Amino acid sequence: MKQKNIKGIFKVEPSERNIATPYDSIANTALLQAFADYAKGLGDENTLLRTAEEKANQEIEAKKNAKEK
Repeated sequence: MKQKNIKGIFKVEPSERNIATPYDSIANTALLQAFADYAKGLGDENTLLRTAEEKANQEIEAKKNAKEK
């Protein structure tokens, strides 16, 4: 450990906390479904992630539009 730069660990500023939004649960649900589908072998990761993003975006837009009315 004598040759390691231990001081370098403490020079880094921690990033700001991620602030939760009302739409996080929608995105998390879509992402978890994509992971489950990938584990079952129902598609490749890029396609499943793209589909999850599209689904989450549609649901978020629907929720925003319902809120405005």
